[in-house]
Amino acid sequence: MVLSKRAMFFAIVVTLICLKVNGQSSDEKKRKHKGSWNSESKLLSIGIGSPVFLALYPFNKNESAETSTITNIVSVYGQHLKGELAMQHWGFGISVNRSYLYFDRQYQRNNVMESYQIVEKIVNVNLRANYHILKDRIIDPYVGVGAGLRVSKHWYDGDYYPTKDKLPIGVEATIGLRCLVLGRVGIYGECGVGRTLYQGGLSFNFGAL
Repeated sequence: MVLSKRAMFFAIVVTLICLKVNGQSSDEKKRKHKGSWNSESKLLSIGIGSPVFLALYPFNKNESAETSTITNIVSVYGQHLKGELAMQHWGFGISVNRSYLYFDRQYQRNNVMESYQIVEKIVNVNLRANYHILKDRIIDPYVGVGAGLRVSKHWYDGDYYPTKDKLPIGVEATIGLRCLVLGRVGIYGECGVGRTLYQGGLSFNFGAL
């Protein structure tokens, strides 16, 4: 029931954004192009990405355990939110990336089998710069890099354990393609390093077309 409520809320928000941004002024309708990127673009992108399993590595490598097994792995699709403002071919903004991972770990030590459950949530908040190869075109290929703060939270067997990363820094480097198929509303896709290997979703242009 919780998931269905969230899905309904997400659908309502997306619908309201579409109704808000898809309207065009008379001057914009007279223009010959409806580019996915121009010098006045103001973009908001919402997407989901591939599951994240990188956090399994340190738990799968434990020198003190005789045997170790990881089971019941659940990784929710990564969630992405991006805002971007245009400056000629460049776009500058902020990127928020969130991932969730749950699994059980069983290990044997001194002939005793033990197990525990782990939940990990990670949020990256990065400043980002994109270079857009084309301007005033329906297709918008671009490359982007970003860096910022990474916040990690862990739960062991239901108890919260604050953790401190040696380097609490998040980074991303991706290549992407955007297409505003409905004037102000379109789709985008990216692949590379950014909490998830690949991602895709909706883009909304609040700037002039």
